[in-house]
Amino acid sequence: MKTGAELKPAALGDALPEIGADEDPRLRLADWTSSKNNRFFAKALVNRYWKHFFGRGLIEPEDDIRDTNPPTNPALLEALEAHSFRAASI
Repeated sequence: MKTGAELKPAALGDALPEIGADEDPRLRLADWTSSKNNRFFAKALVNRYWKHFFGRGLIEPEDDIRDTNPPTNPALLEALEAHSFRAASI
């Protein structure tokens, strides 16, 4: 906002094709977020389900998934994420 330069949308760890002026970038974001190839989505979903069923996420707070906020059980989260990712690919 300070420079007035237009910023192009970017996806975490993924390439984003050009978005036309007549396209809604929110639809592209929704497609990327729920893509079967998006492991970020699988990790967030697994963590939220864990919190729902057990009262505490493997990462707390559940929406603070970053490298400097590690899970309490990284191996478990990774296994659940991989299982969820594989199930979504079927």
